[in-house]
Amino acid sequence: MIDFVRACCVLALASLVFFSSLCWAVPVPPTPASSGSGSEIELRAFAKAEKTSWMLEGVQRSDTDARDTKTLSFGAYYRLLDAMKVGVFYRRAYGLRHDNDWINPGGAWSWQVTKSRGENILFADATPKIQFKFLPGTNWVGEVKTRYFYNFFNKERSVSIRPGLTYFWLRGDEPFMNFFVQYETDIPLNFSQTSQNEKWLYFGALYQVADFFQIGGVIARHTETWTTSSTFSSLSSNQYSVTDRSVVYSLSAIFQL
Repeated sequence: MIDFVRACCVLALASLVFFSSLCWAVPVPPTPASSGSGSEIELRAFAKAEKTSWMLEGVQRSDTDARDTKTLSFGAYYRLLDAMKVGVFYRRAYGLRHDNDWINPGGAWSWQVTKSRGENILFADATPKIQFKFLPGTNWVGEVKTRYFYNFFNKERSVSIRPGLTYFWLRGDEPFMNFFVQYETDIPLNFSQTSQNEKWLYFGALYQVADFFQIGGVIARHTETWTTSSTFSSLSSNQYSVTDRSVVYSLSAIFQL
């Protein structure tokens, strides 16, 4: 009887060690290169009607880790006050990467390929502006763009806050160029284990080609963080946080219809 009990204990201990080793062996996502670069093309078209401004926006970005992201957004701004506009928009997105995209189909861990996965996103926008007349040149305008996002694909909710400062260079009281700097932080509300899952720092300029057309470029420092996926959590008690940092070069074109 004693030998039987000992055998059971040894078997239980061996099983515990075996399954623990499986948990510890669950691989976390590889840490992306500490630096990388991406490219982006952004097209926007606005059509104004009194206090309403309709917007159509298309963005295509190639980023680190061979990721390609495409988004198409449509909606309208309404000028609530002279220095305040609000808006509601719908976005169709492809290629987004979420925490739970770290999966192990067939036992091999990898990031899920999402370039053909469509996601529907609804977001609201509030943008107050203020003119800084005390700065040199007087043509300085500051704004704080705040957006609330709801993703119908996975029910994720987040808020982005983007303060910015723009200098408008005029020639003979006519628009010529503008230069801007902006900082954006994305705050997850019901997902992620980090307080900021994305951060952007933008430096850009736009040239007024014609009354209806502007073209310009942006250099942005982008940081994105992913934390423990549900698939990983189901196999291990460990946690992880993986951050990707890149520089994104963007070409922008804006049409005023």
